[in-house]
Formats: sequence, structure tokens, C-alpha cells
Amino acid sequence: MANINNDSVSLVDVSQRKVTLDIDLRPGKVDSSKSGVPGGEYPFWTTIKDGTTAYVSSWRDREIVLVDIGKGRVVGRIKLKGNPNRLVLNRAQSLLYTTSDNSDLVDVIDTNSNQVIASVRTTAPKGLMTNLDRYHGSAPNSLAIAPDDKTLLRE
Repeated sequence: MANINNDSVSLVDVSQRKVTLDIDLRPGKVDSSKSGVPGGEYPFWTTIKDGTTAYVSSWRDREIVLVDIGKGRVVGRIKLKGNPNRLVLNRAQSLLYTTSDNSDLVDVIDTNSNQVIASVRTTAPKGLMTNLDRYHGSAPNSLAIAPDDKTLLRE
């Protein structure tokens, strides 16, 4: 669960109704030598790959924070052009999709390399409008994958 107001994520044991793990996402809290370094602030959404790695969208810092659940620590960061909102994995969990507000993109991340492999504009399809680059503000904020795992829907 993303804790937007205290820059952390929590793992909750639903059957016992208690928090079993709480991880601060800010670099300076993880490593005191990085005090003041931006990162991990305003976490908004999480999704978990294979029960081991949590991907957490960080609104303020335009990044996806990777958390190793077993080790209980931040293990990486994926920088984005926009502010990531919601996240969804494909069925094979090989691709992570995120809407990126303030850039009008859906970013596609390869979860094996944890690299952005594509960014898809959400303003309008090419050919629908002339001079498409001058239009901004589609503000994608949510997405889902159709049951056939071939169609990505965004709001």
C-alpha cells in the first residue's frame, strides 16, 4: 500500500489486519549519505511482480521506485518524463505500463531490465490532427489491460 503522505509503502497481512513491513522510499532515509537527494516522494500506486518486487509510482519525483519485498528495501529507481500515476503488469509480468501525467504518455517498462522501452502519446492518434505536438493536457491517469492481454485501455 502506498502511503502518499509519509513517502513510504507498507505491506499488510490482511488476515491478521496488521502492517508487517514499512519502507521509507526517500534516498536520504535509506542511506544517510544521500540526505537531501530527491526521490520516492508522494508514492501513489503499487503493483507487485512475482510476489517479490514492488513497483511504486512516485508523483513528485517522476520515477518508479523498485522495492525488494523479501529484503525490505529500495533496490532501484526508473526515471520518467512525467509524473507516474497508476501501474499495471501484463499477464506474463514482463511489461509494466504506467500513465505519466504532465507528459501525456503511457510508458512501457521491461521488467527484466527495468528500463523504459517505449512511450506512447495519449493526446490523439497520428493523422487525426495536424500539428499534434502543439497539443497537451490529455493527462492520462489510469489504465487497464483487456482480458486478451493485447489491448491497453487508458483513462
